[in-house]
Amino acid sequence: MKEDNNREQELREENNELDVEEMKSSLGSKMSNFWYFYKWQTIVGVILVIGIIVSLLQLADNTRPDAAIMYVGPSYLTVTDKKTIGESAQTYMIDYNGDGEKVLTLLDINVVTASGELAAYAYQMNAEAQKRFTTEVVAGDSLIYILEKSFYDILVEQNCLAKLSDVLDADMIPEGSDEYGAQVKDLPFFTQEGFLAFPDDAYVCIRSAPDDSKPNYGRTLEYWNSNRVLFRSVFAYRSK
Repeated sequence: MKEDNNREQELREENNELDVEEMKSSLGSKMSNFWYFYKWQTIVGVILVIGIIVSLLQLADNTRPDAAIMYVGPSYLTVTDKKTIGESAQTYMIDYNGDGEKVLTLLDINVVTASGELAAYAYQMNAEAQKRFTTEVVAGDSLIYILEKSFYDILVEQNCLAKLSDVLDADMIPEGSDEYGAQVKDLPFFTQEGFLAFPDDAYVCIRSAPDDSKPNYGRTLEYWNSNRVLFRSVFAYRSK
């Protein structure tokens, strides 16, 4: 009887081991088949999930700006430049959204400048930059612009900019300035640390104010006025 019980126990253990092996084999086969048929769908799905998570984290950490600058030109702004510019600008800004902070966002778009035979090449190289530039003008946060001449001319032609005389006092406008903008070299404000990174021949200008008679391009008059405070400070600044 005892031997029969032992034999029965051994058979059970053998059957259990066989069942486990069969389950492993079946599971491995299913996973192999799933990967074979759905490999790319799985990879794309994982990438999308990661992208959504990253976007949500960025949105959670996104602080509303009190003013925003878009720079388009050949000079490269380092991380240190941007940090210094943001810190320096706080002195000349207001906390329009009342969150207890003065936040400046800075979008920099690098472009290739060329003339003559290289102009066509530069145009092709700048295609992506022009898309980003257009998107920001139409729907972005940036209202103060520091622009390479050709991009400045585009906004002048499209009547997107405010006249300096409508935004500034007469004594703030440097002699020889254009109707809609002044060059960096004529503004002492850009001798400050961080702001030295901008090229001397770039034009400083501001988006026209939202108006009830025109599309307000997604910004409020209050936000535009907050940017106007910084813009006026740029022109009113006198080096010590």
